[in-house]
Amino acid sequence: MKYVNADIIFPEELLNEIQKYIHGGMVYVPKPQGLRKKWGGNSGSRQYLNLRNNEIRQNFPLVSLLINFQIISVFPAIVLKKSFIQKNRLFKVMLD
Repeated sequence: MKYVNADIIFPEELLNEIQKYIHGGMVYVPKPQGLRKKWGGNSGSRQYLNLRNNEIRQNFPLVSLLINFQIISVFPAIVLKKSFIQKNRLFKVMLD
C-alpha cells in the first residue's frame, strides 16, 4: 500500500474537515466491504487449509477407532496423526 499526500487527492473543503479530527497523522482508508477479498483469497492459502483440514477429518476417525480398540495408545496416535500430516505436505510439495 502506497501513502499519498492528502492535499493532492482531497478537495480543500474535505481536507479541512478531516483536519478537524486529525492533524498531521496518518489515516487508513479501507476499501468498501464488497471489494475486500477474504483471507487467503489471493494466495490460495484458504483453499489449501480447507483441503488439509478435510483430509485430517476424514482420516482421524480411523485413528480414534484404533485407540478405542486399544490397538494403539493415545500418544502414538498423536504422533501417527502428525506423521500423516507431514507426509501429505511433503507429497504435495513434490507434486508441485
